[in-house]
Amino acid sequence: MSREDLYPEIPIELGYASEDLSNAELNTKDTRTFNTPSRASITHHMAANNSSPLLVPIGSNFWNIRGDFKIVKLLNVGTHMSVARLSTGKFLIIDGAPTLNNPTLVKELNELTSNGENIEAIIHTHPFHTGSIVTLSNLYPNAAVYGCPRHLKMFPDLKWTGDLSEPTNLARWQPEVDLRIPTGTEFFAPSEHNHFSTIWAYHRDSKTIHVDDTLGYAQTVRFPLSMFLSPGLSFHPMLSRGGIQPRAEAPNEFKTFIQTVMQDWDFDNIATAHMGVMIGNGKRELAALLERTQGELDRLTKKFSKK
Repeated sequence: MSREDLYPEIPIELGYASEDLSNAELNTKDTRTFNTPSRASITHHMAANNSSPLLVPIGSNFWNIRGDFKIVKLLNVGTHMSVARLSTGKFLIIDGAPTLNNPTLVKELNELTSNGENIEAIIHTHPFHTGSIVTLSNLYPNAAVYGCPRHLKMFPDLKWTGDLSEPTNLARWQPEVDLRIPTGTEFFAPSEHNHFSTIWAYHRDSKTIHVDDTLGYAQTVRFPLSMFLSPGLSFHPMLSRGGIQPRAEAPNEFKTFIQTVMQDWDFDNIATAHMGVMIGNGKRELAALLERTQGELDRLTKKFSKK
């Protein structure tokens, strides 16, 4: 079984829209911590601690929340959401996760945000991560809510504040939080099983990038995931299967996007939806990943040039 076998053209794609509450195996034990944990405790706590919900501080004024997401009800690749505190004292919630159904986690969020009164906005960054959108909006109905174009179409009755992909909204929280869409990728019109592209969120104070399916990270990979996943930082396999737009210029546009991010953003940490969070050395590892992927980008350029 190959790594790509995890991503057949059926609804078991990582981050597929069925990422909902039914996929969560929730544990209500209060394991909250206020110290930045070791890398292992973040990156693979799903396997080590039976997926215990946790509001995990990463750097300054940034928290990541891990949750369960299972492929074919067996392989737990995880998912996430994050919370960023702004200089105003208000909070930005980035994405939702099935763990929102856990009373202990909701209690932690309420304590952090004064029962939601200090939540300035909820932003949903991935077109296909939809399972907790309604749950989060119901928990905090007074917060502004921004989503991707696909979200606005899927949930027309939700009180949307705006389309997150619009330039004014991408820049709304700069310079504290910078939001960018990877150029050269299929973000606005992807096929139903093409989950490669997402809006990247950079939190300056914690030096952390929050990103969903474009990147994945695991410090260690245990059986049975070890049969088709390798440790380290990686691009989503859809990179070469529709993630990059079928234009000769697109692969280099995506490469330039990564290079620009590394130039513009002073980041150490990368919080990915699937598997975990890289604490430290994020920029170096992303540069190494881009170098390892250069051959595939060259092949895509050659392939698209023939069209």
